[in-house]
Amino acid sequence: MMRLHVGMAVVLALAPAAVLATPTIKADFEKHYNIKASSKIGKAGCNVCHAALPKLNPFGEDIKKAQDKLKTNKKMTPAVYAAIEKLDSAKSGMTNLAKIKADCLPGDPKDKPAKAKPSAGKKK
Repeated sequence: MMRLHVGMAVVLALAPAAVLATPTIKADFEKHYNIKASSKIGKAGCNVCHAALPKLNPFGEDIKKAQDKLKTNKKMTPAVYAAIEKLDSAKSGMTNLAKIKADCLPGDPKDKPAKAKPSAGKKK
């Protein structure tokens, strides 16, 4: 049992700061955009920014670039949000902010809002 605890301590000590900061960034992102746990973005968890831990998807890469450029020490700030909102990280034809508002994953080029179905209303 002692080996497991020592081994875990070594893993945590050697883990990069960016990986350890992820839960803080995720929580701040969810608070900033009022993400509900039941939403698609809320259910995506770490996959909003990560393709697979620790690899970042295009949205996560853009967040990292904005943080580095703005020297925020890996923190989310109003300036970071402003910088990433206007980008189209996934090259999907929608800004990150539009995708977030539509409850679509900003790092996934295939995730777009469902097209509205024509209503079965009266004919003109």
